[in-house]
Amino acid sequence: MLALGAKLVMVTLGPKGCFLKNAQAEYRCGCPQVRTVDTTGAGDTFMGYFVGCLAQGMGREAAMQYAAMASAISVTRPG
Repeated sequence: MLALGAKLVMVTLGPKGCFLKNAQAEYRCGCPQVRTVDTTGAGDTFMGYFVGCLAQGMGREAAMQYAAMASAISVTRPG
């Protein structure tokens, strides 16, 4: 994707965490292990928290960790 002109690529990997890459570096983040009830909205939760953390001035790595925690919590509840 970077070769096609994207400046940043992020891939969520479910229970394996996420991966982010830009031209300068790549970051990996694990995900807390939880008892999964329903994965509906987990990706939306992740991206919402990630972007929200960036908007508050947090660095990418920390934002990824917060987002991973939020999405892990979200899958422990139905709906």
